[in-house]
Amino acid sequence: MGMTCLGCKSQGQLKGVVYRSNEVQFELGARMPGARQIHSDDALVTWQNDVAGTTVAVNARCGLDGDDVPLEALIHHLLIQFTDREEVVRRPFILDDRAALRVDEMANLDGVRRYLSMIVLKKDGCVYDFIHIDGQLAFDGIAPEVETSRRNFLLMVEGFHTL
Repeated sequence: MGMTCLGCKSQGQLKGVVYRSNEVQFELGARMPGARQIHSDDALVTWQNDVAGTTVAVNARCGLDGDDVPLEALIHHLLIQFTDREEVVRRPFILDDRAALRVDEMANLDGVRRYLSMIVLKKDGCVYDFIHIDGQLAFDGIAPEVETSRRNFLLMVEGFHTL
């Protein structure tokens, strides 16, 4: 019987760019420079960039919905708490030799407008979520720190692979 990685968060650890727990092991393409790792009950690995005002979360869950839930539904699950959503980017692509989906949306969380970049991937019975959240609402004219954080997020995800 598979269990979610929520139960194994305390057992998992990120060393450099490699995350290992009893349930899941993966390597990220890069660390998030300028960001500090913080604890979150909602993700395996979370970084906060105080200068850019951005948050990045990486999560995985295994044995629950890895095979039969479409990527679209997995993205919608990430947006449950958000309102007044407006899609900006939708791009299917290949990540770690599997179909993945990137969706960027502007949305409100508790009345505060946020820009979210979300990527979901299913592989080997596990679902991987990558989320970048910031308060900049457009690609043009955003603060350089936010632009760098978004670029670093994409580099981190592009180099992702399971171990």
